[in-house]
Amino acid sequence: MDVTHRAIVGLAALALAWTAGPASAQSFPDKSIRLVVAYVAGGVTDVLARALAQKLTENVGKPVVVDNRPGVNGIIAADLVMKAPADGYTLWVADTGHLAISPALRAKLPYDPLKDFTPVTQLMRQDFFLVVNAAVPANTLRELVDLSKSRPGGLFYGSVGSGSVHHLGFERMKLLTGANFLHVPYKGNAQMGPSLLAGEIHMTVGSITGVMQQLKAGTLRALAIAASKRNAQMPDVPTFAESGVPGIEINIGVGLLAAAGTPREIVQRLRSEVVKAVGDPDLRRRYDALGFEIVASAPEEYSEKIRADLQQYRKIVSDTAVRAE
Repeated sequence: MDVTHRAIVGLAALALAWTAGPASAQSFPDKSIRLVVAYVAGGVTDVLARALAQKLTENVGKPVVVDNRPGVNGIIAADLVMKAPADGYTLWVADTGHLAISPALRAKLPYDPLKDFTPVTQLMRQDFFLVVNAAVPANTLRELVDLSKSRPGGLFYGSVGSGSVHHLGFERMKLLTGANFLHVPYKGNAQMGPSLLAGEIHMTVGSITGVMQQLKAGTLRALAIAASKRNAQMPDVPTFAESGVPGIEINIGVGLLAAAGTPREIVQRLRSEVVKAVGDPDLRRRYDALGFEIVASAPEEYSEKIRADLQQYRKIVSDTAVRAE
C-alpha cells in the first residue's frame, strides 16, 4: 500500500469515527442505564433515585435501574462509576458530601471529583434551617450570637458527625460572627433530635422536612435559612444575609455524574431526559414532600457548582480545626 492509498484509508476511517459519535448519541440509550447510589436501599437518596429511575424508564423505553453500593463514604460507588466505560450507561447519584466535603477533608481520596467524572446535572437541592430549642431566649440570629458570647460556657450545637455539613456550616458561622458555639457530634439525626428537644443541646441545622413537625408543635424555633432566598413553605424565616451574616449557604445538592470522557452529545441527551422527567407534576410532588427543590442544571453549571462547593469547604477546613472522623 503506497503513501497516498494509506492517507485515503486513514481519512476515511477518521470520517467514519467522526460521524459515529452523533449517531450513537441519537440512538442512546439502546440498553439499560444504571444509577449507582452510595447508600443503602430505603434512604432518602435511594428514594429520590428510584423515583427518577421509574420516570426515566417510562420516558426512554429502556430500563433505568438503581444499584446500591454503600460504604467507605461513597468511595465504592465512585470507584465503580469512575472505572465504567465512558458511554453514559453508568451514572453516579452523588451529593455534596461526596463531591466537596470528603475531598476537602481527606487529602488522599482515590478519586478527584473534578477530573474523574463528567457532570450531567445537579438534580436537586435541600436547604437547611438554623433551629433552636424553644427555651433558648433568642428570636434572631444576631440575638443567638450575642447570647452565646454572654455565656462563659457558650451554646451547644449538634451535628450528625464530625465533618458533616452541619459541623462545617456552624464552624463557618463561628468564623464570620465570632459566636461561642461548641460542637456536640452525634451518630445521626435519630440520636441528635431527642437531645435537642430535651435541651441537652441548644441548636442545630436541619431540612424543612426534618424540623417542620417540631416547628409546628412549638418545640423548636427557626431563626434563619442558610440559602440565597427564603423558602416558600416558611416565608417568614429570613436568610442569613437578611439576618446580617452573608456568605453562608448550608445545603445538600444531589446530582448525576458519568465517567470522565463521556461524549458531550450523550451527556446532553441524559440531561434533557432528566429535565423532562422532573417536569412531571407527580415526580415534583414527591420531591417536594422530601424537602428537595428541583434544579436540573446544565452540565457546565453543575461543574462550576462542584468547583465552588469544593473551594468553599476547603477554605472552611483550612481556617478551622475540623477534621474527618
